[in-house]
Amino acid sequence: MAEDGRTSQKVVAAVEAGGTTFVVAVFAAPVTSVWDEPLRRAEMATLRDAQATLDGVVAWISETVAELGEGNDDGCELVGVGVASFGPVDLNKTSASYGFITTTPKAGWANTDVVGTFAAAFGVPVAFETDVNAAALAERMAAGAGAEPEDVGDAAFVYVTVGTGVGVGVALDAETAVHGLLHPEAGHMCVGMHPADAAAGIDNLHVCPFHAWCVEGYVASGGLAARFGVAAADLASVPDDDVGWDAVAWYLAQLVINVTLVLSPHTVVLGGGILKRRSLYARVRSHVHTLLNGYLAVPRITDSIEAYLRPPRLAEPGLTGAALLV
Repeated sequence: MAEDGRTSQKVVAAVEAGGTTFVVAVFAAPVTSVWDEPLRRAEMATLRDAQATLDGVVAWISETVAELGEGNDDGCELVGVGVASFGPVDLNKTSASYGFITTTPKAGWANTDVVGTFAAAFGVPVAFETDVNAAALAERMAAGAGAEPEDVGDAAFVYVTVGTGVGVGVALDAETAVHGLLHPEAGHMCVGMHPADAAAGIDNLHVCPFHAWCVEGYVASGGLAARFGVAAADLASVPDDDVGWDAVAWYLAQLVINVTLVLSPHTVVLGGGILKRRSLYARVRSHVHTLLNGYLAVPRITDSIEAYLRPPRLAEPGLTGAALLV
């Protein structure tokens, strides 16, 4: 409410906290559709100094709301913040560490109070979710909307991101994501070594500091940098026909098969920076069929795998999901 009693413009802030980049935006409130566009948007690097990164996000939101208020005769009011974060995170609202990033391998970010930082800065409700759960909810909503809506029914919807890490989010319906004791951490599921890697005696391609066998260690940017002998920032320079990508797709196919067998989802969406390499989709689909070896007689998988295992429909599922949380 403006000081003279008139109604101010109400906005929400959305924060997608990624291991490499934070994306932050301000949307007109309330956000009711996955197709709502932000009023302002910015990106900033995820620094090793967690508090400095969060302080930069807080400053940008404050400055942006103030600027929007200057352009509106009735002012501008921030009414909520939605945060979709890399993890692991504590989503248990009764926990003393609710809203924290907890045992992340991301240097400088373990035991970081994300929700507390934004709540103290703005004094408004702060909604908190994993980046991949938020993206799964947004992608599930997008699947049922638009020019060619899908009938998702009551099946689960899975979103996988492959970038600095590997995350897996699960939407049970349009509003409910899987939490449980923690939340899905399927990026750290056990996978077998690719036969060519095993035959070559390669043992230095897996870079997860916690496990010697998880999919994240093989296909996230650090593992790929070790495989191809380039810096993570230069992975785009590796040609599509490099045989190493076949092994990467093989590891991802194991992840897809495992979530398929456990959750029986309607759709598995593969997103994240590494999947901007579109040639990977065909490789992963091929390996899914090969490794399943005819076990699942499900037409959506056997005959329509391009629909079952596909890229995101939304340009920024995590950011959109964060905005919808508020």
